[in-house]
Formats: sequence, C-alpha cells, structure tokens
Amino acid sequence: MWAMIYLFPRLFDAISDPIMGFISDNTESKWGRRRQYVLIGGLIMGIAYIFHVATLQQ
Repeated sequence: MWAMIYLFPRLFDAISDPIMGFISDNTESKWGRRRQYVLIGGLIMGIAYIFHVATLQQ
C-alpha cells in the first residue's frame, strides 16, 4: 500500500511536468514566460490551505 501511495504522485508528475514545461516555454506575455503560472499556482494553493485549515478546526 505504501508503494502505491508513493507511486501515484510520481506518475502524475511524470506526465504533467513535461506538458506544463512545454506550455510555459512557449508562453509569450508581457510578464514573462512563467510569472503568471507561479502567481496563479500560489493563489490556488493559498485558497486550498485556507480550506484545509478550516476543515481541520471543525
């Protein structure tokens, strides 16, 4: 079971990282190639953290 728990995130990363790398390498905007993805990812993770903490306190 532990092997499966560690396997699935690595498989997901093996598929999604090259795809997102291709997308960010080919992005041309006035803010640069990766800045908007870092900003959006930070906002999503911040909101997810707030919901996570809120559910732990109930």
